[in-house]
Amino acid sequence: MKCIDLYAWYPARKHARNREPTRPVIGITNYDYCTKKYWLIGEVDHKYIDLDKVKPLCYMIVETAKGYHLYFKEWCDNPLTVIHYAIKKYKFLDKHHLYMGLRRYRKTGNKKNAFLVLRVSPKYREPDLRIIYFDDNAPEWFRQVKKLITFLNQPLITFLNS
Repeated sequence: MKCIDLYAWYPARKHARNREPTRPVIGITNYDYCTKKYWLIGEVDHKYIDLDKVKPLCYMIVETAKGYHLYFKEWCDNPLTVIHYAIKKYKFLDKHHLYMGLRRYRKTGNKKNAFLVLRVSPKYREPDLRIIYFDDNAPEWFRQVKKLITFLNQPLITFLNS
């Protein structure tokens, strides 16, 4: 059963590590089609965070080239509530990432467009996402995201030989 919602875009070089050229990427939204929940997901654009304090709050932590993607255990039926909650409670999360969901909502006036997106495919030639923590009690949505990240971030030679 498919629980995840995919999203594709071309990241600007200003969002890349050392302004390197980027590739088109695939991301997932925080909407879970199986349970009709909006999970709290967020990113941190630096490596100066105490992961031991964050682990109990998360089902999954993914290391990126510049920081981390955090997949929290918290959810809500309303995507706007998730974003506002994250802005107030988790000051270490990238505000620009959270405000993108609010901008999507303001453009259309439809709260279903207030979703958050995290990248699951490599932004550069080499794989740049690595799962560093996964809670075995995670719901199906997180298991599907983990499989997708693992598949899309394996070295190309491994993919061609499979």
